[in-house]
Amino acid sequence: MCIKNYLYCSAIIFCLVSCVGAKKMDKVTVKLKDMQSQQALEDNKVSSIASVGESKLADRKIDSNINKRLNDRLSSMKQDLDSVNKEIANLQSLSSDVKTFRKSYKKDILPKLEQLDLYKKNYNDRLKIYMMMEEGLNLANYTPFDLAAFFGPGLYSIPYDQEEIAVRSFSPMVDSVMNFSHRYENTPRTATLVILGYADGQDINPDKPLYNTLTTMLNRTDISKEQLNTMLSQLRAIELIKHLTNIFNKKVPPTTDLNGLKIEYIGQGKGEEYPNPAIKDYKEDDERRRIVLCYWIVLPDVK
Repeated sequence: MCIKNYLYCSAIIFCLVSCVGAKKMDKVTVKLKDMQSQQALEDNKVSSIASVGESKLADRKIDSNINKRLNDRLSSMKQDLDSVNKEIANLQSLSSDVKTFRKSYKKDILPKLEQLDLYKKNYNDRLKIYMMMEEGLNLANYTPFDLAAFFGPGLYSIPYDQEEIAVRSFSPMVDSVMNFSHRYENTPRTATLVILGYADGQDINPDKPLYNTLTTMLNRTDISKEQLNTMLSQLRAIELIKHLTNIFNKKVPPTTDLNGLKIEYIGQGKGEEYPNPAIKDYKEDDERRRIVLCYWIVLPDVK
């Protein structure tokens, strides 16, 4: 009789333990499915932002430097998502049957669930980063500075007596960068300004001081017209960076706390390339080619 009662009690206990184990497993399974759904949404968000970036690049509303910085950030976030997806898949495997689940619950499943819960709780922070990228891309475009009035044929410096006019031309773009940045002032971020200088297709007279300046900078004498004009366009980009830096420093002195904002400038000389491929009637001495294009975006810093 005692043996029968013992067996009966053992059976009841086993059923209760199995029932409790099954309920825990069901609870974990539902939780993992919920996390998996959120991960799918984030994966789609990352892919969507990358697609918009490629579209903006194709439309010349961002340049390759900005697109690379965007993709670097998205790649880092995608790696985190892939790592979390891998953990979810592992936990789903451990929760596939009651026996494996009970054996792994305390040692493996619970600690991993706590880490995943923390990742899930940080979703709002990631959402803010996604929103910042989307808004930045939505605003992204280039600003053409028609500097022919300053950069006559063979010139790259803005005359002192016209600097005030130049500042008035450049300030609205600087204001746009700062206004956008302020909306995300608690997020570590970097404002990237890409300045592309262009030149017309005219020869540079070897008897002029400019020729000596360019050949000295290139440290060569056997230089083609195209190479000289590329160097000239590079100097024009550098000139604009100098003025943009001064404007930023006047609006926001270097000692001011920018709440995590960093500013980087990328200057490139495009030489005799056409600033706008859609324009088909450029001429060799066309002043529309003596311009500087400036692209900008403010992106979150992603670890």
